[in-house]
Amino acid sequence: MTTPSFRSLQGALSLGLLLLGFSLPTQAGELSLRLNSRGVAPMETHAIEKFLEQARSHLPSRLKSTLDRVVTVHFVKLEDSRPIQIPKCIGDQPDPDAKSQVLAYVRRGLLQDRSKLSDLYLNENLKPLIVGGESAAPTYGCGHRNLYRLALASTLHEIGHLYDFADLKSPQEKRFLQQCSAQTALPGKGPQTGPSPECIRLKNRLTVSNRADFLDLMGWVETGLIFHTRGQSNQLTLRSPDPYEFKNWRESFAVNLEYFLLDPEFACRRPAVHSFYQKHFGIDPHLATRNCTPQTTIAVSGAMGSGQVLTADLNPARVLEIHALFAGKGPQLMSRWGHSLYRIVICAPERREVGPECLNDVAHHIAISFRANVSDSSISYWKGLRGEYPSMLFAQPFLGVIEEYNKSEFRELTSLPLRLTPAEKTFFLHRALEAHWEYGGRYKFITNNCATEALNFLKGTLGETRLNRKHPLSPLGLHETLQKLGIVDASVLADRQKAVERGYFYASKKPEVDQAFAGIVKNCGGANCSLPLPKTSDDYLVRTRSSDRRSWYDSLLSSSGESRQVLASRFFLLESYVQRKANAAYSQQLARVIEAGKFDGLPREAIDSAGRIQAALARLREIQQLSLPANIANDGYGIPIRKADQENGRDVTIPPELLEEQRQLLQQVIDWSRMAFAAWLSEIDATQKNRLFFLKEMRSRPQAEPASPAALR
Repeated sequence: MTTPSFRSLQGALSLGLLLLGFSLPTQAGELSLRLNSRGVAPMETHAIEKFLEQARSHLPSRLKSTLDRVVTVHFVKLEDSRPIQIPKCIGDQPDPDAKSQVLAYVRRGLLQDRSKLSDLYLNENLKPLIVGGESAAPTYGCGHRNLYRLALASTLHEIGHLYDFADLKSPQEKRFLQQCSAQTALPGKGPQTGPSPECIRLKNRLTVSNRADFLDLMGWVETGLIFHTRGQSNQLTLRSPDPYEFKNWRESFAVNLEYFLLDPEFACRRPAVHSFYQKHFGIDPHLATRNCTPQTTIAVSGAMGSGQVLTADLNPARVLEIHALFAGKGPQLMSRWGHSLYRIVICAPERREVGPECLNDVAHHIAISFRANVSDSSISYWKGLRGEYPSMLFAQPFLGVIEEYNKSEFRELTSLPLRLTPAEKTFFLHRALEAHWEYGGRYKFITNNCATEALNFLKGTLGETRLNRKHPLSPLGLHETLQKLGIVDASVLADRQKAVERGYFYASKKPEVDQAFAGIVKNCGGANCSLPLPKTSDDYLVRTRSSDRRSWYDSLLSSSGESRQVLASRFFLLESYVQRKANAAYSQQLARVIEAGKFDGLPREAIDSAGRIQAALARLREIQQLSLPANIANDGYGIPIRKADQENGRDVTIPPELLEEQRQLLQQVIDWSRMAFAAWLSEIDATQKNRLFFLKEMRSRPQAEPASPAALR
């Protein structure tokens, strides 16, 4: 007879304890898991013991030490007796008859304090998967990858609920609640008004899931015009690891806890969310084994049909600053309150060091903002009020913002640096990456516009308590709020000239245009001008013909005393703005004619082929939707990743065949428009010839004569 080894005796003792319903010893004051042996066969117990210990080993020390109780794990039979179903992945054929399946839950009794819950229930159909082990478990191509790990994730998910329901408070919060109790129980002070709203919120707060910083980070934002409440809608719904996270904020915390603990790629796919959990629990579970790097390259709009895809790299190591960017009031109804954006100051690739000189690299800066994704030829105020337009996070070149708002719409731009620590800057960029791939909201002119979404984004980035009670509904209101709170550095505007030189302020170009026009009128003799000049610069830009403008120049050149170079610089500047206005007007008219189907007055050949062009534009709108970030990335959830063992990684871009189809369709539209709007395009071409002529006239100056600053802009 041989003597059993100590390991064999220990295993036998463990088996006996579990059969009696006991848990294995753990460190004093730590969470332990105890199996209820009812319904568990003796030969299943050891495998389940290993499973529960594996689950416990994944839990952060902070969770185990603060949730210091014995949690009893029960296997229960549910009404849905089906075997555990394999989850559907993105791209799988949906099953219209499929029903959700409960895998695990925690249950609160009628009078039971939720903070004392200590029972965890698992679907009994998980038992064969657990006993069979991970190597034998059915696999699938997304989520937790196999049904054994799904069982493990379900267990951790429910433990996450127990932790959340425990209502754990910091020492400071506990002292504040004691003060709340003392204030509402003072004798001899007359009728009490009850605890303050702050006291009520803190008393009802869960450990994590309904904290303001978590809710803002995860997209559970405050909504409402007058009364601001946390709704049950979430706008970060694209590329989710599990749509169950959008049921409510409690499930949002538990689902993301699963992936934080089990998925080594979570830090690359949701880096900002990972940082939140890492900071809260004080650990990075997969730091030593992680085999991925974040995909920091994003597509930048403005390259549609250009034959190439513009991209920007949001690598925090190459970003100097992030600015709150504000465009002033515009002429249209939806722009009368300004526009809110964020400017990301990216250093040029050739710069070896990130420093103040990067402010000069404006060609590499980008602006991100939340805007309505409008495929109509013109935006509808009624649709905007009802939230019928999708809202997206748009990235565009900063030079494009200057062209659109400052030069084309004559709106001033103010670019104020956010006061961010290096860690906050990184967190901001990680959130921007997550929103780029995951955000899909509804745009509403009043309650969910560029300002409210920019504010919500900043709240989720900073966890800024000063912003929690602020609800500006307009970009101008947000601009004022951020300055009052000192969240932006407004001191850069103290010296206006330096602000202009360093790119913190871009004055409206309207005074420059007015000045050039006034100079022309003055050279013509003012009120006694014999030429048929329009009365205002606005009329000059949109109501004059290229041949007239060239004729006026020739007349003034021979009759006025102004030098050729100065006069040409005035006409060149005005001609540049005429061209901008004409191009914008032509694009809008083209879209309106095709979309409305009103082809009266066009050449017969254009009318005969109009149906083909309408179909081309419809397909271009489809391509626009197919080219959205969430639609071109199919691998997993969140931000597409690069494997560390890939030599160069892989940028996720629009498929080449889609770009080629788009290019061909756009060429069809261009060819048709030249036939349908020949006179209009001829006028635009003549305007361009005028610009080149005036530029040549400017350059004919004597060598010693300085260039006109206005002419060079």
